[in-house]
Amino acid sequence: MHLVMFDIDGTLTETMKVDEECYVRSLAEVCGFTDVETDWSSYTHATDSGRRH
Repeated sequence: MHLVMFDIDGTLTETMKVDEECYVRSLAEVCGFTDVETDWSSYTHATDSGRRH
């Protein structure tokens, strides 16, 4: 049997910092972007819903 587990919004684990580090490192290695602002709230549509209230 194979199981797959999805964790949405930190329900099971808190991995946002690790996710952020991997994302920023990937942008640098693949695209050459080295000055990425990690205050994600400063970007328009930075959430999955694309809405800001």
